Formats: sequence, C-alpha cells, structure tokens
Amino acid sequence: MSESQNNYQVSVLLPTLNDADYIEKCIQSVLKQTYSDFEVIILDGGSTDGTIEYVNSVSDSRISLVHSKGIVQSLNRGIKEADGEYIARVDADTVSHPKRFERQVEFLNSNPEVAAVGTAVKRIYPSTRESWSDRKPTTHREIEKKLIDASALVHPAVMMRRSLVEKVGGYRDYRWEDYELWTRLLQFRLANIDKELVTVYQRENSVQGNTSPIQSILSNTVCGLLAITRSSFPVRRKLMLYAILLPKFIKKISYKYLYQDEQRG
Repeated sequence: MSESQNNYQVSVLLPTLNDADYIEKCIQSVLKQTYSDFEVIILDGGSTDGTIEYVNSVSDSRISLVHSKGIVQSLNRGIKEADGEYIARVDADTVSHPKRFERQVEFLNSNPEVAAVGTAVKRIYPSTRESWSDRKPTTHREIEKKLIDASALVHPAVMMRRSLVEKVGGYRDYRWEDYELWTRLLQFRLANIDKELVTVYQRENSVQGNTSPIQSILSNTVCGLLAITRSSFPVRRKLMLYAILLPKFIKKISYKYLYQDEQRG
C-alpha cells in the first residue's frame, strides 16, 4: 500500500523501459480522462532515453515514479503501492480514449461479480499506418472458451479489482503473465466492453515480437491447459479438451526437434 494520503478509486500501473517515443501521448491520454479519481504509478525498469526526464517534467500530484526491474516484479510492486480499489493497466505504447476509465469504473460498480473488464482495442502499425480492430468476447462464458487457445483480454486495456487480484496471488513469472492471470481469475467473472477504448501502437521490438515460435507454442499451450483446468467445464469436457490440445502441442514440439536433427545431418 502506498503511503499517499489520498485514497483514489483507481490506480493506473504503467511499466516503462526506454519509451521516450511513446510516453507523452500515453500519459496525456490518461490525464485527459473524463474520470479523474485515479493515481498513476509509473514503474520504470531503468530507462536511459529520456523517459524518466519526461515523467519528472509532468506536473501532476497524482503521478508517482517507482524504479523496479522485471515486468512481473514491477506489476506486483505496483499493486502493493496502489491505493485504488481498481487497477487499470496501461502500456507506454497505448493511448486511452477519454471515456475509458469512466466506462470501466461504471461497469465494475454495476457488476460486483466481475474481477476484470477489458475493452476492444484499435491496433496500429506505425511503420505502415495499417490498423485493425481487435475485438474480444464480451461474456464470461465466451471468454472462458476463448482462453483455451488464446488470451481473451488485452492486458493494457484491462481494469481489475485489486482485492481479487491479490486474492489469487497477483502476477506469476510466466512469459505471458497476463494470460496466466486471467486463468486464475476464472473463478470469478471476466468481461469485455465491445467498444474501442484503447489504441495500441504495435512495436516490432515488443516482447512477444521477440518470442521464438517454440516459445510461443509452449507458452500458449501451458496457458491453454491452465485455462481448461481452472474452468467451470464438466470433468468429461475437460478431458476431451485435454485430448484435443495435447496431441497438437506434442506434434509441434516433435516436428521442431525432428527438423533440427535433420539440419544437423
């Protein structure tokens, strides 16, 4: 818990690492929200490109800077520092619609059984200016099904109940820490607002962009298996889903190593 004397309803967690090209638009979009009862906790992992200098230049008492390395460690540190009932996730390469927080706070206030609510997002590739709408399932049941093969909420578009995130143990050290967290929050309810309230600028040097195909397969399959295990599906259906998922996983791993053996001759 932060030592701040203010009790904000929303705590915004913003991890940064050399994000000088994006940070200004991100922070300004947060400060221009129609909903204002929030604090911004910036978790910097050691920026050397002017990111910290920009943050320090912003005159707003709601912003605090914490030095913390490692995405999982930083996010868990942010949760401990937070005052808010709700945790809003933001990344430096995102811009939030002015009504994003207002819509999500209203949704959580009206749906006390929901642990986390995301939104649809607009994805833009800066180099080509191509864009597309990334829409996720909106109901808990649909999200539960989707989590078997992919993450069903966009991490920097999510707002969560801090108490429930703490109850399930916060973030764990997985490559896709958000996907894994959603599987643990399945014991409550998950939702998405079907409206583009966040714009994501796709960076070529992102963590997922640097993930090898084999790492992607492993991470996605592990999270899919966890989603099945933690779902509310009947045991019979879980067994069927395991049978469907595991052979595909094993085949891909086998093909990878067979190909490597052939190349070695």
